[in-house]
Amino acid sequence: MRSSESILILTLHRLPFLYDPDVALGIAVKTYFDDILPNDPNKAQKKAAFPGTYVPYALNFAEDLDIACSFFDAVYAGIQTLDAKDLPVADRAVWDKAAKYLELRR
Repeated sequence: MRSSESILILTLHRLPFLYDPDVALGIAVKTYFDDILPNDPNKAQKKAAFPGTYVPYALNFAEDLDIACSFFDAVYAGIQTLDAKDLPVADRAVWDKAAKYLELRR
């Protein structure tokens, strides 16, 4: 049987953003969403140019990002079904804010 400490160490080494490529991808995605502003007349051009500039070795950045956003949508749909006793109002507000942020930048 593993000790609590060894389980913690194993878990920490599996957390996202632990390794450099994960950190770089997280920064790239955040940059992408921050650069794609709602109502930007150059939105389509920025979306098309982004992968070549920031993630040149990504095979299909846009499709992968769409999959991640769809996953978020599914989790968010589940979150919306929870009662106030299961999810505090403050936490629900954070989820709502994140959903709105993504909706405006897709």
